[in-house]
Amino acid sequence: MKQKEIVIDSETSPDAEELITALFAVKRVNGIEGFILSYDEFVKHYKGTYAFQEFLSSLYHLVYTIDKCDVCFKTFDVTIYDLEHFDDYANARYKLCDRCKFLHDGPMRMFGMKLDGDIAY
Repeated sequence: MKQKEIVIDSETSPDAEELITALFAVKRVNGIEGFILSYDEFVKHYKGTYAFQEFLSSLYHLVYTIDKCDVCFKTFDVTIYDLEHFDDYANARYKLCDRCKFLHDGPMRMFGMKLDGDIAY
């Protein structure tokens, strides 16, 4: 998983945009990507500021590129909405593109051919 972009959906101040960027800033070490700040560090540092209050009401999402779908092996992009969603997605056993998710949840499930394990949504 590689972070492609941070998309801010609502009109926010430059200070709140800076907080969003700081929370989701990543670093790469030996090809492994991770967040620079934990959510607890972020809250401890910025809590009580006006920008933090605006950050809490901001709408944003992250776009990640997944190297390969676990069924068709194609590269695809996924939208992540918050850190909890990121953790669930990153720790799921299977990551499926939209086409393969549709097939898995529809015809394959109907015929009893579903994958065994957590599937990222």
